Amino acid sequence: MSDQESIDPTATDIPAASYPAMIETLASLLRRMELIESEQRQQAKSIDRTIRHFGELSARLDALHGTVLRLDAWTEMLIRDVDGARNIVIQAEHQMQQGVASINERLLDLTADIHKLHVMREAPEYKINALRSELAAVQQRLAMAETAPPAPTE
Repeated sequence: MSDQESIDPTATDIPAASYPAMIETLASLLRRMELIESEQRQQAKSIDRTIRHFGELSARLDALHGTVLRLDAWTEMLIRDVDGARNIVIQAEHQMQQGVASINERLLDLTADIHKLHVMREAPEYKINALRSELAAVQQRLAMAETAPPAPTE
């Protein structure tokens, strides 16, 4: 038997009675193949949608990455600004403390000057009051001496 005889399509050893069962089996297989093909088309469409969705997500991710980079740069700029502002505040606090210390010194000097002026103002009054007291005492003694009887002369 040659190779040609073994694959001859006209040669059949299949009984004609099994044709309807074979046709039914082939029809079933054909329906199954069509169903599989339909599922493959749906899966291909789903894969296409997924690929498009991934593309959109990738574009969004790229946009977000750009936004993150801009926000990072902005954050670094804000940190530098805050550091600068903090340094300015520290300098201002230092200058304010120096100013307060200077004002305190001036207040102490003014208080001392006021105290000196007060002492100087009270010193003459004290002397005047002391002299008035002495004068009053002398006047009282003089008045007593005038009203007293003359002392006997010998």
